[in-house]
Amino acid sequence: MEISAGLATIVAASISGVVAVIVTIIQNKKLNEKIIQTERKNDEKIENIEAKKEVVQNESARLDDTVMSLSARIDSIEKNMESFKYVFDSKNASAQVDKVYYSSNVSVDWIKIRDYLESIVESVYDGRTKAKYERIDRRNYALLVDALEADGMLNRSQAIAFKDAASLWHKYKRMKKNNGVVDETDAIAMRKAVALGPEKIS
Repeated sequence: MEISAGLATIVAASISGVVAVIVTIIQNKKLNEKIIQTERKNDEKIENIEAKKEVVQNESARLDDTVMSLSARIDSIEKNMESFKYVFDSKNASAQVDKVYYSSNVSVDWIKIRDYLESIVESVYDGRTKAKYERIDRRNYALLVDALEADGMLNRSQAIAFKDAASLWHKYKRMKKNNGVVDETDAIAMRKAVALGPEKIS
């Protein structure tokens, strides 16, 4: 009887120990699951913050362009008044018009192209595709043009012309204060890009 009682005590103690270990394992498992869930939620929050940050940066870039565009439009109006040179023929008193293309014209035309590209993005119904376009850094519109072309939203001619226009915008926007005359080849490239927008670019 004494041996049986001792064995019973040992068995009971062993079972209690095993149960305690199992309970500890279960508790640790639940704790680990909570930690993993918390980490996932934190990762999602960080991703959301990063996405919002990109949107804010893009909106800021657009706002900067718009502010510069308003200033450029005013400069353009003033310069266009001066850019029409009339040469009168003494015999028939007819006038010929020679229009000069200034750096402010580059700004005005680029904003037309930029707005056209943004209108394409706004017209996209698929949420993921639209979000992909919106995450693209607007400080480099060539990336947006490439993405739109890859998805068939722009044809090859438009993509080439619009990327050239974006490059010219960066080239001449620093000259806006002096409002210098644009190189003839660059002026032709900008006019070509605008022409590829047809009725969409007004």
